Amino acid sequence: MATHASFDEKNISLLNEKCEGINKEYLLQDLDEETASFKFVANIDGKPAAIDAFLYTLELEFYEGIYEAAKDAVVDTEPKFANANFEEEDGPHIELLEEIIKELTKDDDFSVQEFIVTGQEEGDDFTLMEICLNVEEVNEELIKEFVVKFKAGNFELDKTFYSFSK
Repeated sequence: MATHASFDEKNISLLNEKCEGINKEYLLQDLDEETASFKFVANIDGKPAAIDAFLYTLELEFYEGIYEAAKDAVVDTEPKFANANFEEEDGPHIELLEEIIKELTKDDDFSVQEFIVTGQEEGDDFTLMEICLNVEEVNEELIKEFVVKFKAGNFELDKTFYSFSK
């Protein structure tokens, strides 16, 4: 079995050099209040790996889940909307979608918890990492704290399930 490119010493060295060049533990790609995309080196399965990470808030995960569940419910309730464009701003399917979203957000049965998922894709030089944390805002301080703790092997996820409402 071939080793994934994210474990290749050249890829790891190149990423480490870029991080050292900016005097940070990670290389920031993109950042806003709810999401961040960054690269760093850390152990995966006991071996150093080049990681391409996407970090986002638990609240965003919650509302994305609500939105997907509501779209499914719209189609279940009204099969004629199966091919509707839910990216539109108006229409009977959007009105029904908004009603269902309101109901789902009132219901405490829908909840989410923090997670980290990793995986490799063929042809990609990085191990992909999806990180979902219960934080109000994603910022560089949070990213630095996560990377330092993850690299040290002492990052712990909150196992509590959460619901959000607006």
